[in-house]
Amino acid sequence: MNPGILEAARIDGASGFSLVRRILIPLSVPAITVCFFLVLAWCFKSFDIVISLTHGGRFRSTQTVALNIYEEAFRYNNYGLGTAKSLLYFVIVGCITVAQVAFTRRMEVEA
Repeated sequence: MNPGILEAARIDGASGFSLVRRILIPLSVPAITVCFFLVLAWCFKSFDIVISLTHGGRFRSTQTVALNIYEEAFRYNNYGLGTAKSLLYFVIVGCITVAQVAFTRRMEVEA
């Protein structure tokens, strides 16, 4: 970030709260967007950690949606239901991702 922007805002009389709210946060939104998108993707793909550590846990206490889909298709041999769940999961994740990108894109500014 350009330090001249902060200096110009201080000269114009912006308070500390105003600097953060109107300059620092809008200029940080692109980085926040990328980080949030990566964290969201990691949360939806947490299948490998759960399967390797707990296999779903007792009474399925650590079971994720991806693990549920896997068990439905490959443990219980319900391939149709597993496919239906995975397609629905794909649509939900896609909608959440599009909404998140659209929301954060509205907040972005050019420096």
